[in-house]
Amino acid sequence: GMMATFCDMLLPISAHVLSKEVANRFLPTINLQIDYLAATPLGSWVQGEAQLLRATRSLVFMQGMVHADDVAVARVSGIFKIGPPFDDASGLGRTP
Repeated sequence: GMMATFCDMLLPISAHVLSKEVANRFLPTINLQIDYLAATPLGSWVQGEAQLLRATRSLVFMQGMVHADDVAVARVSGIFKIGPPFDDASGLGRTP
């Protein structure tokens, strides 16, 4: 569960950094595919790297790898919907 959550955050947050077009947009998950390659021992340093494969007018396609103490533990790919900007007047993304 924690690895799935990590992967579901890794890809869209990486997209925010990698693409100016989606940097301030909500990116809700449409599809998330995770291949678990190995166990992640308690206390391991977990880090991920992601690539933006393609961004269309409405979708972002991403892939990534997750490592725990330099051991590959998950391969992930995802499709995300390009949503409204964080600063949208609708109030989405604003903290009260």
